[in-house]
Amino acid sequence: MQTFGAFTETEPNKPPSGFYVPVIFDQLLLLDERTRDGRLVKSEGFAPFDLPRSLKAQFRVTDGHDNAEIAGRLDEVTVNDDGTVSARGWFLNDPNGKRAAFLVKTQAFRGNSVDMSVQDKDISVNIEENEDGFLSFEVDFTNARIAATTLVAEPAFENAGARIPDGWDVEGVPALEDEGALVASAGPKPEHAFSFSVISERPKMPSERFTDPKLTEITPMFVDSDEHVFGHLAAWKEDHLNALIPAPHSRTNYAYFANRTVETVDGFVATGPLVIDGNHAPIDLGWREAVDHYANTCAAWADGCVGEDEFGIWFSGSVRPGTKAETVYAGRASGVSGDWRWVGAGHELISVLSVNTPAYPTPRAFGHSKDRHLTILSAGFVRPKAATLASDPNLAFVAKSLARQRIQELAAKHGSA
Repeated sequence: MQTFGAFTETEPNKPPSGFYVPVIFDQLLLLDERTRDGRLVKSEGFAPFDLPRSLKAQFRVTDGHDNAEIAGRLDEVTVNDDGTVSARGWFLNDPNGKRAAFLVKTQAFRGNSVDMSVQDKDISVNIEENEDGFLSFEVDFTNARIAATTLVAEPAFENAGARIPDGWDVEGVPALEDEGALVASAGPKPEHAFSFSVISERPKMPSERFTDPKLTEITPMFVDSDEHVFGHLAAWKEDHLNALIPAPHSRTNYAYFANRTVETVDGFVATGPLVIDGNHAPIDLGWREAVDHYANTCAAWADGCVGEDEFGIWFSGSVRPGTKAETVYAGRASGVSGDWRWVGAGHELISVLSVNTPAYPTPRAFGHSKDRHLTILSAGFVRPKAATLASDPNLAFVAKSLARQRIQELAAKHGSA
């Protein structure tokens, strides 16, 4: 066991000046255990940056740790012999600290997600293609550093969460005869602590919806009565109506688009979303900025796998559970428009937007630059900005971002050989 920093014990309801109540993290994360989506944080070289570190709270659910606010301070981090990383700290005596303490005390706010800092040289990425043509990633992090930690509604680690120690009063929470009742009500800890564990009550999609639909001709996107979504995003023999260029082939098996997961009855598959109610990202954005644009301005209504057949680029998936009937109606009545951005040595599909008039006769693209099209929007193509040191606050997103960046580097290397 190794402990970093130091936590100062005080009597209940007598916090240090400027602080409200202590907060305990029995598990920040788990080392040397691979998650279901392929991530593993090695104990080798693992440590926090110099303590104390910021403790944040994301009161409004958004992507990653966006809009998180400072709510306290992390004073002590312990790496236990079983690989569990625990920590202790304090909530601030201010509105954010008190609000976070109330949510944690009532167990309405139980999740925690570590803000990791990892250098590219300390990332090991293994990419394999299974028999169905889907890519799987294994990403190992060495010499990872804790930069901060954030209270979230949906943690990256299933048991990663916070609690207020017994005996401490929190405004608005009545004293309980059994202070441990709220924690006990959560039930026993599962054997594996990471998220993406199988939860039986969640719906599992039919596996056949997420495989090659075996189309016999170029097929416009179609939503069946059982909410199976399938068709072609673009046809090889049809040029873009404005740019007069064909749809590009993917060098990465569409890893820049199909970088999310859906659980089917036969397991998890890599998928990408169809989005609606937005506009294409500006053509001068790099691929990372373009991805952020769609995440922040559009609503996803379907998820599916993509691949290539003799006719073009196919998509097969399902309407996302909970999607409103009017959104499904709009998606069924719309065409689709892909966004291809310049990544490494070629164009890669990063998003598909439902539109009224696609620029590819079966889906859509335009570009800029006299010498080559940098962005193709099936209404477009764009060269990304220079890559920066990988350091994303949400560990799950970091892993996938770094994996995609490594693919970019490999594509550039082999493309110039």
